[in-house]
Amino acid sequence: MRIVIYKGKFQYDVVNDFGTSIGEVLSKQGHEVLFLDLNSINIVNEILNTFKEPVDFVLSFNGIGYDLTYNGQSLYDFLKTPIVMWLVDHPIHILDRVTHPINHKIVICIDETHVDYLENNIQEEIVSSFIAHAARRESNLVVTSKVYDVVFAGHIANITQYDSQMDEVEKHIPNARNQVLTLLNQQGNVDLRLLINVFYHENPNLKYKVNQAGVMYVIDRYIRAVKREHIITQLLKQGVHIDFFGNISENHAFLGNPKFKHHGTVTFDKMKTIFNKSKMVLNVLPNFPNGGHERIFTSMMQGALPVTDHNEYIEKNLKHVLSFDYANMNQVGDTIQALLNNEDELNKRIFLNYKNAVEQHCWDNRVEELLYVVEVAKQYFYSLDK
Repeated sequence: MRIVIYKGKFQYDVVNDFGTSIGEVLSKQGHEVLFLDLNSINIVNEILNTFKEPVDFVLSFNGIGYDLTYNGQSLYDFLKTPIVMWLVDHPIHILDRVTHPINHKIVICIDETHVDYLENNIQEEIVSSFIAHAARRESNLVVTSKVYDVVFAGHIANITQYDSQMDEVEKHIPNARNQVLTLLNQQGNVDLRLLINVFYHENPNLKYKVNQAGVMYVIDRYIRAVKREHIITQLLKQGVHIDFFGNISENHAFLGNPKFKHHGTVTFDKMKTIFNKSKMVLNVLPNFPNGGHERIFTSMMQGALPVTDHNEYIEKNLKHVLSFDYANMNQVGDTIQALLNNEDELNKRIFLNYKNAVEQHCWDNRVEELLYVVEVAKQYFYSLDK
């Protein structure tokens, strides 16, 4: 097959790495893979030259390039070439791309509940599928000397940054904060689809008063901030030292805690090296009630033990990670300290996770699923094009 993979500008450079990794797997399988950087100054000519010959499908993380047109219609409909929008977050964050009128469109989500949301709340006829996240395959587990006990990578915001936005939400959904916090303490992961349906059940007129995606976007960001602050606060209280790589608010209280060390931001390639030098990698799930995050799979592949709040997908597929209940974190710090003091047990769990990642959670596995989904979708598109 002849496959085009888009690259672009993302908040995190890791997203382009996903495309590179998938391209490598496809090339090894004998497919012709062409990368198009949509930020190139010569992109128009590059697009014209690339699509002169038939393309079997286009792979676009987060739907970049969704708005390319030819003769007044979608480029993908004109060419009858599917664009695969592989979302790395909840659909609400790029809803304009997901709902853009393209007939030859396939949307892949990394959490099963995101697919449900698309099909039940947004677009019934959308062609969508769940394919879990993954990591680049490492042929050997290279264990270097460990420099860090527990590493966390990402972004840490002050909860107060979202107060004004939540105030706007509560003009339409009274007591939204408390309802969200109650659900968090009960479940750990909040399914935004179910949450908005609860709000609609309590007040059916909300459907006509609020921008659903806008409300969910604010609540999602608020939940992320609350979860990260709560989990890290609890671990620091329990004596766990955390090395943090990423952005954090300048006045955040963590910066004054001697057990919390901020190293600034680094590239994804550098982050993989840091994971390899870490005994454990902390992950705080975003709105993924039934899916896995890239940090989990990358740390497994790099020889670190993931520490994460659990969900249905993790309980079923990642049995050797150190998962915990968000609502009950009393013993997590003790468990971490015990493993840090038991090198044999820690190394055993690291090896089991690495083995699981290589066998079940590398991009090689996901490419098989991707090609199957594309083939089924193309048959469906063909029937419509007749």
